[in-house]
Amino acid sequence: MPLIKPFRDNKGRLKAGTIPGYDVLRDFFETEIGENPYIIKDISKILSTVSINQNEEDEIYGNIYEILFTKHKIVITNMCDDNAPGLEMEFATFKEEFNTWLLFVKK
Repeated sequence: MPLIKPFRDNKGRLKAGTIPGYDVLRDFFETEIGENPYIIKDISKILSTVSINQNEEDEIYGNIYEILFTKHKIVITNMCDDNAPGLEMEFATFKEEFNTWLLFVKK
């Protein structure tokens, strides 16, 4: 079952529905990735290089969130609010969610 479901609101903005407990993932996809081709390209490259062991780990800094990629997990951290919850999830799960997002953006 997908953790996020991309959709467009009535004004055409890209949004993500999510299941409880994954608000950080929803916010990350909506605010940091969106439809930005540069971020999409960077994340695609990182997912590829980390998964084939070219890099042990890599990270991206966005406007609000930092995301750390390792072979086994990803960690999303809010850089603006130390008290905001973060999110840790399996690398493969994040990759599936990213691919779902990417397919929707390419429509």
